[in-house]
Amino acid sequence: MVVTLLVVAGLTIATITLFLWASGGLKKPGITEGKIEIIQNCNEALEPNKNLKAVRSFRILTWNLSFGFGVGSASAAFQIPSRESSISKLKAIAEVLIEKKIDIALLQEVDFNSDRSSRIDQLTEVGRLSGLKYCAQALTWKANYVAYPYWPPKSHFGFIRSGGGILSRYPLSGNDVFLYPKPREYSWFYNQFYLFRFTQISSVLLPGKRGEKKIRLFNQHLEAFSKANRQEQAQVLAGLMASQRFKNDALVAGGDFNAVPSYATKKSSFADDPRVDFADDTTHSQISTLAGFRELIPEAQYRADEKSYFTFPSDQPNRRLDYLFFSSPRLRLKQFEIIKDLPLSDHLPVWAEFEL
Repeated sequence: MVVTLLVVAGLTIATITLFLWASGGLKKPGITEGKIEIIQNCNEALEPNKNLKAVRSFRILTWNLSFGFGVGSASAAFQIPSRESSISKLKAIAEVLIEKKIDIALLQEVDFNSDRSSRIDQLTEVGRLSGLKYCAQALTWKANYVAYPYWPPKSHFGFIRSGGGILSRYPLSGNDVFLYPKPREYSWFYNQFYLFRFTQISSVLLPGKRGEKKIRLFNQHLEAFSKANRQEQAQVLAGLMASQRFKNDALVAGGDFNAVPSYATKKSSFADDPRVDFADDTTHSQISTLAGFRELIPEAQYRADEKSYFTFPSDQPNRRLDYLFFSSPRLRLKQFEIIKDLPLSDHLPVWAEFEL
């Protein structure tokens, strides 16, 4: 009897120890200060001239990279790709940034030395390859072992360091990362391994004739599976953006909002995920109705050709989840594009050029 109790006690302690080790990482929502760094060995041919002239316009992109995996990154059939495949994807992503002459990239679902992506710091690698040497990291998911997909074990995500980030051709200042509370309806055990959704706030310093011009950058990835939680996050984000109206800085807020436009004609029964339902979802409307801001695509333009603006899933787009909002009239939109037929991620990238 004593031996049995000792065995049970030993197994219990071992299980608790293993759980605490595996889930070890970020535990509480709140504000953290992320690091900013200058990427070494950056592609010198693509770095800006040190004697930069005053910047009149800039190009900014938002892209959920799905950690460089592509379509099926969240599937139960996920299999860890080879290191060669991972590097090839990152090179292709960097080539898109080069081709479109992107100055600032707001990125989501980026891995920082995770097992599922061959222990590559994807943010600094894409920055190095694209010539965007200024880097601000937003760490939002930290676990020593994530046992997903559940089977087979060789496909487990394993060691995870992941989140979002900003890459820039020009210097960045400040890097505040807001970690939002996780969905209350999820079990405590599940949430120990679940990622934090976030808003990352930084500033880019653009050279001007009368000194540097500061543009505030909001990079976010909102909750995908809990409508109530996502709406709460949008409310906080709207408050953060509204507070900028009383400052002199222009602002661009982009990212994966995981919500369709409030006026989208289709809000449920999607072929790739029949469980998703955006009926009565206020996520988009809370941001799109903010005074002093507008979105790339006016409502009338969107309604006239809705399918042209879908961003997810990248292989067969059927809804829009990715957005760029900007302060108007402080920034004037010159052009924008949703890059089609690009299955490097499960999201399509969106970029725009703004004139100061």
